[in-house]
Amino acid sequence: MSPLILVSLALLLVILLLVLLPRRSKNSFPRPPGPKGLPVIGNLLESLSLSPSSFAKWTAETGSPIVSLNVFGQTIVILNSWKVTSELLEKRGSIYSDRPKPVWCGELIGWKSVVLFAPYGERLREQRRLVRGLIDCREHMEKILSVDEMGRHWKEFLGNLLREPEALDRHIHNTSVGILLQLSHGISVDDHIQQNTDSAMKQFSIVTAPGASIVDLFPPLQYLPKWFPASFIKQAAEYARVLADMVDVPHSIVKQHLNESTANPSFTSTYLQQDNVTPEQEELIKWTAASIYFGGSNTSVPTLLTFFLAMSLHPEVQRRAQAEVDAVTGGTRLPTLEDRAHGRLPYVEAIVQETFRWNPATPIGGSFRETTKDDVYEGYLIPKGSIVMPNIYGFLHDPETYKDPMSFNPDRFMGKDRERDPRPPCFGFGRRACPALGLGETNVFLAVSATLATFNITSKSKTKSQLPSHEYFTTGGTISRPKPFNCNIRPRNERAVTLITAEND
Repeated sequence: MSPLILVSLALLLVILLLVLLPRRSKNSFPRPPGPKGLPVIGNLLESLSLSPSSFAKWTAETGSPIVSLNVFGQTIVILNSWKVTSELLEKRGSIYSDRPKPVWCGELIGWKSVVLFAPYGERLREQRRLVRGLIDCREHMEKILSVDEMGRHWKEFLGNLLREPEALDRHIHNTSVGILLQLSHGISVDDHIQQNTDSAMKQFSIVTAPGASIVDLFPPLQYLPKWFPASFIKQAAEYARVLADMVDVPHSIVKQHLNESTANPSFTSTYLQQDNVTPEQEELIKWTAASIYFGGSNTSVPTLLTFFLAMSLHPEVQRRAQAEVDAVTGGTRLPTLEDRAHGRLPYVEAIVQETFRWNPATPIGGSFRETTKDDVYEGYLIPKGSIVMPNIYGFLHDPETYKDPMSFNPDRFMGKDRERDPRPPCFGFGRRACPALGLGETNVFLAVSATLATFNITSKSKTKSQLPSHEYFTTGGTISRPKPFNCNIRPRNERAVTLITAEND
């Protein structure tokens, strides 16, 4: 038999085998392991208490960095590995960039219109384009919110802290919102806006927590009449009013100022003054602007509260940072972004990084993803429509990545053998990463360095024992804040008082 015939027969055999042998479909792969569920309801009970600690427990029990739950047929996938999360949310972004459609917070309250919850598609791309078109243009940013303006806001913060140190939370909130409100709307914070934003922040963490409302487990309940005696209906109406007020009031002020030719440069005024803005485009601008000032403050406030807590617990870290600041400024000025750009404050920079790591503001990813089609990873099936949650807190407290991860230790980010920069996961992964990462970091650095230059922060507690980091924070919702703590905040010396008051004249 000729070699040509032999080759032809071999090829024919291979083709027949490929056609006739059963192929393994995606559905034949197992789903990621997880805790054993109950009949019918599956892992309903586990889904009502999702937290970084429960995620870590399930990974330890299964030996898998990918864990799944099943709640009435809905697959929830938890990613307990930084590497796995990067592989899926970044490298396979076309599958993992959509958002779930939560009924309670999204449909009934209205959060579906903010950038954070926008479905992956044209609306989200347009919202991100609007944000990047402004933030990435240095000329536009300088007109709206210059570096000097940001510094002025934090100088005012120091003056407020000097006069009323017991109102730390309020001062941080007002300053953070004030900076972002200037960027988004070109207006100042008044009591009404401050109160609404504060209420919306607290409500947001409640309504976005896993298992927050029965209506998310049984979506048909959303169609009950408003008079029906169900607590979630009344609560949704109240939360929707607060959200609408937070979004509509600043927007209306900008429109009024535009009509009076008194509007300051801002995100909103810039885009509203373009030619032929349709009602649909104005609605998009309004919700994107609200996303800027709400989303930014929702992370900067917990982060800065965490910094004050850390300094009260670690006076040796504070003294070392103050010495570094004094060596650069001579005690005659506040630190600047130029100091940061030239690497003059490496230990202060390390404190900023460690603050982000020690208590990430969004410990389970802020907002979850939904897969747009079936996917197989490491032999596990992640079905279309799965809700995917990255365990950010777990990544940043992994002993394989960070030595003694429960301790607050800025030295881990100093020297040649520094540990991995924790900031990227704090601002999101892939196509839904925060487009204003640089702005958020800048805000935190200015606040931290200015505070270290002028104040001593000490604990009011007499006990010197240190708790594990998770004991200091509330991590049950989607936003992690320090639990209430008491600290003394006093000016370092008379020179610091003079610096604060002079800078605020």
